[in-house]
Amino acid sequence: MRHAAITTAVTKYYEGKLRQCGATPRGCDWRDASSQTLRFDRLLEVLRSEPGGSLADIGCGYGGLLQYMRANGINNRYL
Repeated sequence: MRHAAITTAVTKYYEGKLRQCGATPRGCDWRDASSQTLRFDRLLEVLRSEPGGSLADIGCGYGGLLQYMRANGINNRYL
C-alpha cells in the first residue's frame, strides 16, 4: 500500500471514530477512559523525573494528554 493510501485510510478511520464518539477517549480509539489514563501515566513517568523536559505529542487527538498533565500538576512544556 502506498504512503498516500495508508494516510487516507488512517485519516478516514479516526475521523469516523471522532464523528461517532466525539472528543472522548473512545473518539481517539482508546478502549475506555481507564485504559487511556493508564497509558498517560506510563508515558508521563519520564516527565515526572524531568521537570524541565518537554513533550511533543504528535497525533494528540483532542488534547486529553495535556488536560491530564495539567490536572495532575505536570507543567512541563507541551508541544
